[in-house]
Amino acid sequence: MDWNNLLSGLLGAVVGSITTLVATIMSNKHERELREADRNEASKVLKHEEDKRSRNQDIENKNKLLGTLNSFRTEIDENIAILSSTLYEKTILSKESWNINKGEIGRFPNNIKVLLVSIYSQISRYNSLLEEERVKVPYGNGGMDGRIQRVASEMKTCLESTKKELKIL
Repeated sequence: MDWNNLLSGLLGAVVGSITTLVATIMSNKHERELREADRNEASKVLKHEEDKRSRNQDIENKNKLLGTLNSFRTEIDENIAILSSTLYEKTILSKESWNINKGEIGRFPNNIKVLLVSIYSQISRYNSLLEEERVKVPYGNGGMDGRIQRVASEMKTCLESTKKELKIL
């Protein structure tokens, strides 16, 4: 009978050990699945946050570009007004927006870059012509009035054309 008790105890211990082992394996498997689910959920949350940050950055960049473009548009309007009202006063055209924002021009599409570089180069040439007249003839009553009027008229036409092209955007 002692063998019977011994065998019964041994069998109970083996069954208990196997049951514990199976339960532990299943518990570990379940924990791994939960950790994997948590990692997947965390990855989804991180991806969502990254996407959100990226969208916000894109919106911020677009708003900055639009602000810069609006600054150029406003300056072009100002220069058209100068040429419309003071054709004979020989007022220098504004390039303040260009001076402040020309570093941002590389972020624009190529057609806008070309357009802005071209118009501001023309403004520089026009302003140089006026400066030359001021140096040659004090008080602006000089012999280049006809040429300046013609160039001012051409400049106004170019600015109006540029304004139309920029409004399309």
